[in-house]
Amino acid sequence: MTDLLSDLAEARAKMNAMLTKKAWEDEAFRQRLVADPKAAIAELLGQPLADSLTVSVHEEGPGSLHFVIPGKPSPQGPEELSDADLEMTAAGTGPRSSPIILTIYPSCQPAAAMKK
Repeated sequence: MTDLLSDLAEARAKMNAMLTKKAWEDEAFRQRLVADPKAAIAELLGQPLADSLTVSVHEEGPGSLHFVIPGKPSPQGPEELSDADLEMTAAGTGPRSSPIILTIYPSCQPAAAMKK
């Protein structure tokens, strides 16, 4: 279970970093990401996301913090995923219906970038 959770946490962190970087560099993408996160992420990944997937985006402003608490694991323990299912889940494309929550951190941008 620990390896699965570690893999999913690492994949989520990588996706968050990729999307945040793109949002900071491309204002039009940031606006699409906030307005329609599922479509913006699908566009960036080059593939549609599962219909059952819920995607939320939160912009974090100065003086605020957002934390994501993942869903509690089943008391029966985690179900085993195939390598293909694990890759799809980590990419946010299925087979799970778990939400993806992305927080954009404008307060972490270099001062020069925030003046734009």
